Amino acid sequence: MPRALLQDGPAAALGSAIFAQSDFATDADGWTVQTGYPLSTASAAPAWQASAPSFPRGVVAWQAQADAAQSSDVFLKAPVKFLGDLSGCYGQTFDLVLSTLTPPDQTPAGFYAGAQGLILQSAVGDLWIPSNVQNSIQDPTLAPVQALAVGLFETAACRLSSTGAAPSADEFKSVLHAVTGLLVRLSWFEGSVDWTTTVGAVALYKTGSLDPRLAALQSRLQAAIVGDALILGAETLGADGAALLAQLHSQLSIDALHVSGHVAITAIDDGLLVTADSFDDTVLGVSGNGVSIAFGQTPQALTWQIVLQCGAGWSVADSFPNLGGTWAGGVAVVAEADADALLILASQAGPRTGEPSAPALLEGLNLIAKLDVAAGPALALSQLIPGLAGPLQAAGLALNTARGEQLDLQASLPAFTLALPVLPAL
Repeated sequence: MPRALLQDGPAAALGSAIFAQSDFATDADGWTVQTGYPLSTASAAPAWQASAPSFPRGVVAWQAQADAAQSSDVFLKAPVKFLGDLSGCYGQTFDLVLSTLTPPDQTPAGFYAGAQGLILQSAVGDLWIPSNVQNSIQDPTLAPVQALAVGLFETAACRLSSTGAAPSADEFKSVLHAVTGLLVRLSWFEGSVDWTTTVGAVALYKTGSLDPRLAALQSRLQAAIVGDALILGAETLGADGAALLAQLHSQLSIDALHVSGHVAITAIDDGLLVTADSFDDTVLGVSGNGVSIAFGQTPQALTWQIVLQCGAGWSVADSFPNLGGTWAGGVAVVAEADADALLILASQAGPRTGEPSAPALLEGLNLIAKLDVAAGPALALSQLIPGLAGPLQAAGLALNTARGEQLDLQASLPAFTLALPVLPAL
């Protein structure tokens, strides 16, 4: 029953949707590490890294020393978004991808690292669920990747602390109904060496039911992945995507979107999410950066939000060169990371998928960027509002067609007061 995993992250099966996930794109996402169970003898946040071998999208990592005489257990503790009523997750899986390394100058014989399984804590008792992977010898000169998949259903190998026996289906479901803690148990054996563990993706799945139109799209997209690349065009989108392709041509001047590198297609609430390491077309002077496409639907047709990362070092002039010499062309942005500036093509207005706190999108091509208040036209704001800290998150419509280029950006400012002199009456 456990699903197959991609090398750098989970891939949802048909009929599944994500209950909670951590991709560690920007931080540790609330995960902590503890060395004892049920009570922790030490607890700390793991170190966050922007990338690591075999994990291009962000990871958490920690290092400790195993005891040569006995096994050493460490527990990765989940944040609150993975807790609560998990009843809808029964029959699905908890997936985690990790890598364990020892220092290259040490080659201990018989060093084992095991992704042992999952502990769900509840008032009913603590439920131990073994994983599909137990002990595996790790080569310290490589970066091996383990795909941990824990099936959320009762088996003879599961144990419930309150009874000391394997749970019945009803007991298993009772634990899922009110989960107060979720711990991933990791074990190391026979190694008096320092080891480093890296986790690159975590996902908890629930049962989902895709609309037949989206289910058919998912099947076409899965079948169209060739050599870790995917073309989103007329063949994959079908008749329901005709309006989307027309928008792609009019707004981005391309007839299909080519994406590649760790292509993943995941069922989400009321839709599908396609992610990849890069888009291979040159779109408004930008290419080769991360991309995601969130598909939804209306009663009439498919909808989408294409999110293109502009890349580190991007400037307005890169995508809108004809605005040079105008006020808009002089806008300075802060783009230190690939995702600091985004071009988002939305087929309809509405909230950004998966980002409820982000600015709402307008129909058409949206630009989201960080305005530099220390340079360009926005410098006037820092002169007008003392203490204004930048950069400012700005969003709005962008236009780059044969008929012209245009930016319409808006940003929220903190409350401020402005003292105006009182002029004498004439």
